[in-house]
Amino acid sequence: MNTKYKKMDARQLTECYNEVIAKHEEAKMAYKAAKNEDERGAVFKDYPDFKSGHLPMTPARQAFETFKRQYEAYSDLSDKQLIEDCENIILLSPDAAEYCFHVARRRQLPWPEAEHRIAESPMWSYLYASMIIKGKFDAGEEAIHSNENYSKRYNRKGDY
Repeated sequence: MNTKYKKMDARQLTECYNEVIAKHEEAKMAYKAAKNEDERGAVFKDYPDFKSGHLPMTPARQAFETFKRQYEAYSDLSDKQLIEDCENIILLSPDAAEYCFHVARRRQLPWPEAEHRIAESPMWSYLYASMIIKGKFDAGEEAIHSNENYSKRYNRKGDY
């Protein structure tokens, strides 16, 4: 995780996020336009953070990857400051819904402090309700019902 992110507010993290997304899209276009292996190899040299078929390395993703490594190495999450820094970056990032879900899933526990961010996305709200809470997710219902597919799935569960 880039330590500069720890000192950033939501606006600054959004700017970094937008830069990463723009660079990733630029690299994807260059990769698709490449006509041979040499040209594709040049894309990887010009965009060292780009990996074909992988999600962009946004600040939230970097924080989650750090959290995940810490969790896998020390399941007791002993480095409280590192975990807190990762969580704060994730919570303030534009792609927070996805990575808040992944943190909760990794822990196999609800993350109440992140539910307002998860509730921003129909998909992540549905997955949080069905995989983490395993029941009704009040905060995410508006988002879930804004998407016909997730609304049908959520209502089909029947026990909410």
